[in-house]
Amino acid sequence: FAPHYYAPSVFVTQTWVPGSSDTVSGIHAWPGKGEAWDLPVLLGEFGIQQHNAGAADYLRAQYEAMDESGMHATLWEYSTTEDDWNEEGMSITGPGGHEFGQVEALVRAYPSAVAGALNGWRWNPDTLEGQLDLLAKAGGITEIAVPTRLFPEGLSVEAQGARWTHDEVAGLLFVRWAHDGPATLRLGPARP
Repeated sequence: FAPHYYAPSVFVTQTWVPGSSDTVSGIHAWPGKGEAWDLPVLLGEFGIQQHNAGAADYLRAQYEAMDESGMHATLWEYSTTEDDWNEEGMSITGPGGHEFGQVEALVRAYPSAVAGALNGWRWNPDTLEGQLDLLAKAGGITEIAVPTRLFPEGLSVEAQGARWTHDEVAGLLFVRWAHDGPATLRLGPARP
């Protein structure tokens, strides 16, 4: 199930007011639908016009809501040409790949595959620290996207009962769990 979600107040007025109730309410509604219909949920499209002064903060709030709901999503839109799809002004980049300000909210760590059952993911964009809580599956591999541009000096990882490897080129952290049951992983920038 891949619904689209644009907060009505932002899409219509092209202005985001922090704390607007519809910023995240629509996102929180989708996991329940997925459970009721016995389908996985991917937020198939969301975004904001690049000229909106609060674009990065808005996207950050939406990502936090998705983390709370255990969802993944695809952002609309990425274009590196002169073309502006439907003249919406929603691309995160301009001609030649020039990045607009909301890209900073998009570049974040997140679990892309979990060996077991996800209990929660929290990401702090200010400290670049994340925490994954899950019911691990012994021998299973959890994959976490850890963009290299956020961690140029490497990663600090804490995961009891697990072995991990960091592929710096791909920007991925692979964690193999040694046990079934509750597990926690914490990550952040490498400490000197």
